[in-house]
Amino acid sequence: MVINRPTPIEETDPELASLLEWFVQQPKGFRAKINTEIVEKTIGRNDPCVCGSGKKYKKCCIGA
Repeated sequence: MVINRPTPIEETDPELASLLEWFVQQPKGFRAKINTEIVEKTIGRNDPCVCGSGKKYKKCCIGA
């Protein structure tokens, strides 16, 4: 029985291999910060309505 082993990533894509090696060596806090920097924008009363009507949010979708 012959077992074919996959080609090491260093041979197929050396740039990706070095990037992965750099990422793995970063402290644990570094990885957590990557996903927590997403900021969600809130809709103000005077912003245009998200439904696309062209009206202000306060006059359209919050019970005008």
